[in-house]
Amino acid sequence: MVEADGLEMEKAFGAALRDRRQRRNWTQQDLADKVAELGVTLHQSAIARIEAGARPVRLHEALVLARVLVVDLQDLLPDLAVLAQADIGTLEALRDDAVQTLEAARAQQAAVRTELEHLEEAFRAAQAAVESARMHADRADAEVAMRTRHLMEIDMRLGEARERLRRLEKDRQGIKSSWF
Repeated sequence: MVEADGLEMEKAFGAALRDRRQRRNWTQQDLADKVAELGVTLHQSAIARIEAGARPVRLHEALVLARVLVVDLQDLLPDLAVLAQADIGTLEALRDDAVQTLEAARAQQAAVRTELEHLEEAFRAAQAAVESARMHADRADAEVAMRTRHLMEIDMRLGEARERLRRLEKDRQGIKSSWF
């Protein structure tokens, strides 16, 4: 906040300078001329920038400006307590915003954790279902393998039976032809 404090002080100094100059009904050029009479060069444009808080005032310039305006330098300086109070207000507002943001983040965290628990539960259920499906698939694979072997045995027996039948038919044909 040092940079912000410096800017606030410069703006406050500039506002006090403008107020004191205007009370005397002087233009910025009038003030620049009076400062020049004391041997300090301070152009009207520099005074305008100082009054706007856009240019920092140098210490020797501040002393000469106070002397020309016939005021104590303290009269041109901002009340630090007022600036500090403004800083406290700003910091309190920032703290309030941070607390709200933190509360929102905690609520979001709780919601995400709840969602994660549900997803983990669903994942465990899905894993159990996959494991069950694997067991059924393994049983089905074993059943298919057993039935395939059984079918192959039946096919082999059927082939043997057909071969026997073919031989018997051939033998029968041979016997028939020998009888007739």
